Amino acid sequence: MNVLVLNEQQNQLQTVDIDVIKSVTGKFEASEIVEMFKDFFYNKMILDVTALKDYDDPNTYKIIANGLNPDKVIFYLPEGSDLCTSGFLSRIINYGIYNFTTNLDGVKYLVNRSNTYKDVENIVKMAETSRQQNDTTTLEEKNPNNNQKNNIQGYQGVNIGRQPIIIGFKNVTTNAGATSLIYMLKKELVHVYGPKIVAIELDKTDFLSFGDKMMISTTSNEIKNILQKLTSASIILIDLNNTLITDLCTSTIYLIEPSTIKLNSLIRRNRSVIGTLKDKKVILNKSLLTQKEIAEFEYESGLSILYNIPPLNDRKRNEIIADFLRKINLLEKESNNNGAGRIFGLFRK
Repeated sequence: MNVLVLNEQQNQLQTVDIDVIKSVTGKFEASEIVEMFKDFFYNKMILDVTALKDYDDPNTYKIIANGLNPDKVIFYLPEGSDLCTSGFLSRIINYGIYNFTTNLDGVKYLVNRSNTYKDVENIVKMAETSRQQNDTTTLEEKNPNNNQKNNIQGYQGVNIGRQPIIIGFKNVTTNAGATSLIYMLKKELVHVYGPKIVAIELDKTDFLSFGDKMMISTTSNEIKNILQKLTSASIILIDLNNTLITDLCTSTIYLIEPSTIKLNSLIRRNRSVIGTLKDKKVILNKSLLTQKEIAEFEYESGLSILYNIPPLNDRKRNEIIADFLRKINLLEKESNNNGAGRIFGLFRK
């Protein structure tokens, strides 16, 4: 049986399909959590980190790791927060904390199988690479005549030739669902073409929650090296997150969640952003718009919407995902499922 410690993310965690023997809600000092559960028998504790006072302080997690068995605690992190960075996570990994996730599938996975250091060591390497990159930047600022430039946007178009098709995905509105969409697309492509489908995310670690070795977390300045090693892959899907690196991609798809709050928030941040998407491949994701509303959105925004994807259950195959892949010509109109399908079309140069 498992225990839940809840606060701001309780609406999500209360729906998770696991056996729960005890649940507490509120804001606690880390020492209070230790005192409350140090003699309590449980399988796993799912800890909504917003229930911890000073949850953005790595020392808070050190108290938990020292007072409880960290192998039995699953830290549920707010998606998109500063906690979901290699720098922060590498700090808590050093305390022996390897079990963290931002979604319910990750919780269920970790309830049944705890991570080991090997599962998360790539995050530590990402943090080290980032520190080295920052050190280089600092040296260049001190030595303006240094000819070595530190510019992660500086890849001037890799010549992929016969290399894999590389599709980039970028959220336009916040949390537009690129991570989950890539996961579902990869599953469908693997079902049709076999295992040579790879997904990569840049500068985040959300893919770790899926427990799939072909879903890779890396950094912006390491992606070129990673791609050079993936010559046997047939299709590579990249979650670009906040990076501006699109030159490496055969094509880039931009995601908009067309809810009123997400669109208004987007416009407040950057009124001209919609204009930059004209002539781009734009899809609506997690969208409940009708065909009439989509037409109105296109008229008002001046955009041409490539596809409209409603909220989907990522635990099962969805015909909408297959239809979207056919729309972008990564599946044939009548593809078979024995891996003999041919990749062709829109994304070939």
